[in-house]
Amino acid sequence: MNSNKQLKVLLIDDDVHCLDALQNALAPFDDVDIVGTLQDGTQAISFLRRTAVDAVFLDIEMDSIDGFALAKHIQAHYPKVQVIFQTGHTGYAVDGYEFQPADFLVKPIDPLKVERALTHVRNKMAPDFSQHGAQIGIRTGSGLTILNVDDIIFIEKSGRKVYIVCRGDEHVLTNYSLQNLQSIFLDYGFIRCHQSYLVPLNHIRRIITDEFNRRSYNIQVDGTERNIPLSRDRFDALQSILQQRGIPIC
Repeated sequence: MNSNKQLKVLLIDDDVHCLDALQNALAPFDDVDIVGTLQDGTQAISFLRRTAVDAVFLDIEMDSIDGFALAKHIQAHYPKVQVIFQTGHTGYAVDGYEFQPADFLVKPIDPLKVERALTHVRNKMAPDFSQHGAQIGIRTGSGLTILNVDDIIFIEKSGRKVYIVCRGDEHVLTNYSLQNLQSIFLDYGFIRCHQSYLVPLNHIRRIITDEFNRRSYNIQVDGTERNIPLSRDRFDALQSILQQRGIPIC
């Protein structure tokens, strides 16, 4: 997958207000391309025949065809398309997980949960992260800096500046936003663990509760003694990603 690849998503909900809310929640993501919005599940069958889609945000309760039936069709004919269910009733969750969706959103849609769902989709689409020895050129104020990806410990936004922190406590000041770097480093197994941090999955050593706030978490990564904050709303998403990579959570 190209690190600059747009994520093509289709939105299906028979409630126009829900469609509007979902579009607004997706608007901040420059790498998301909404290829269609539909209010009728049956329209999706013909739409998918002619339009490439990476992920579908799919309402479960619809008059024409319910979301589970449509999900079954998508799995049978477009197995690479990721499904994110959305519903106003949490009771559907048990039946919904039979389809192994990328995520399950409860209405009203929480923008933070939408970001989590996109992370799940991206990681399911991502290639093998074992790219040992990979290098990448990053534009900085002084030109171009070539970095060994394995040497990157974490990426941090501090004020208006964004640094790539490497082994040896080297701080590389970049010209990119953290969201730009999130897209660039997705193929290398980096995740957004906090609004100000990206960390490489391969270097995560421990996830611990915060010493001063037992409801918060920190990540410990190889190469630094610093604790990297893990947002509470991203804790479950990180566990899911680790499990998808074959790391059991006991």
